[in-house]
Amino acid sequence: MSVLLALMLLAGPLSTGDDPRGRAVLDSVISVLGRVQDYTVRLEIVVDIERISVPPMEATLYYKHPDRVHIESDGVAMIPREVLPVAISAIPDRFTVEDTRRDTLKGMEVLRLGLEPHQATARTRRLSLAVDPGKWLPVQLATSSVDGRTMTADFEFTAVEGLWLPAEVLIRFDAAPEDSSERPSWEQTPPPGRTQRMARRGTVRIVYREYRVNTGLPDELFAPANGAEERPRERN
Repeated sequence: MSVLLALMLLAGPLSTGDDPRGRAVLDSVISVLGRVQDYTVRLEIVVDIERISVPPMEATLYYKHPDRVHIESDGVAMIPREVLPVAISAIPDRFTVEDTRRDTLKGMEVLRLGLEPHQATARTRRLSLAVDPGKWLPVQLATSSVDGRTMTADFEFTAVEGLWLPAEVLIRFDAAPEDSSERPSWEQTPPPGRTQRMARRGTVRIVYREYRVNTGLPDELFAPANGAEERPRERN
């Protein structure tokens, strides 16, 4: 997407409904993130979530364009895959951009997309994506679940061999208010087939180190037998 279009989006009026301008922004983000063919990176993960005791851990993430992911670790790597930057490519399959607005985040002017799920039974009822219109990179992804829980991921990127790749992701979890009168009625009743679970508050910090880019990772590495997922999926 051109700089001219970015200026038009920033200067133009707010958009609502099925928003083609917002979809153009989302497509630009997916295009920038999709320029890398594959990479291998070491992850350092620190979990601080109530009622969970997890020591700092390391994992190795393998990615292959467009959406193959394989993670190896000695234990269970607590990584919400739907907030991994590579998962953004799956957003159009599950969500529609309903509105676009200008916003300020940490002193930066951003474009914030509001998205609604295609399916009425989806656990995630609302998704918000803040985008840096200068680089077309995601700055923040926030989700609201049917039970009132929220998850917010703040992204930082670094340039590696001319490609923008994740440097750090800070994920924050929050539970619904204890007083349900503070929550909209649609958040208090899960959709058919869903049950409410006890929510936990806390953070997960993921730092990406030691990238190896475009080495030609074999398809066999991402076979289901290796525990790989071809597309990061929404947790049920």
